[in-house]
Amino acid sequence: MKYSYLLLILLSSVLLFYSCEDIERTTLTSSEKKIVDSIYAKKVSYLRKEVDSVCIHLHKEIYDNAVDSLMTAYIKEIKTILESEN
Repeated sequence: MKYSYLLLILLSSVLLFYSCEDIERTTLTSSEKKIVDSIYAKKVSYLRKEVDSVCIHLHKEIYDNAVDSLMTAYIKEIKTILESEN
C-alpha cells in the first residue's frame, strides 16, 4: 500500500513536470504573414490554371457523352415509332 502511494505520487509529479511546458506561439508576425500570402498567391494561381484546364477537358468529354447519349435515345425513339407504324 505504501508503494502504491509512492508510485502514484511519482507518476503525478512526472505528468505535472511534462505538462508545464512553454506555450507555443500560434500567431504570425507581419513578415511571416507576407511570406505566407505570397506563397499562397503563387500556388493558387498555378492551381487555378491546372483546375481550369481539367474542367475544360472534362466539360468537353461530358458534353460529348451527353450528346451521344441523346442521339442514341432519339434514334431508338425514331426506330420504335417507325416499327409501330409498319
